[in-house]
Amino acid sequence: MSTQKNIGTIHTYFVDKGYGFIRHREKGAIYDSEKFFHCNQCVSGFVPVEGKEVAFNLVHNKDNRIMAVEVEDAPEKR
Repeated sequence: MSTQKNIGTIHTYFVDKGYGFIRHREKGAIYDSEKFFHCNQCVSGFVPVEGKEVAFNLVHNKDNRIMAVEVEDAPEKR
């Protein structure tokens, strides 16, 4: 779905359940402002923490809902 990485902040993360929600920086211009992600969709070595800025792609899951995948640290601002 996305050709370039989206940027957002981990709004909520449930460590015990392994999932959370990312709030888009762009406040949902095309999509809703919060996207679900599962820790299985994080790039190897990435540890989700509430308030952390992240980069991610969007895809349709098996239920045809949009979710975040390839979640990783956002590139540093220059």
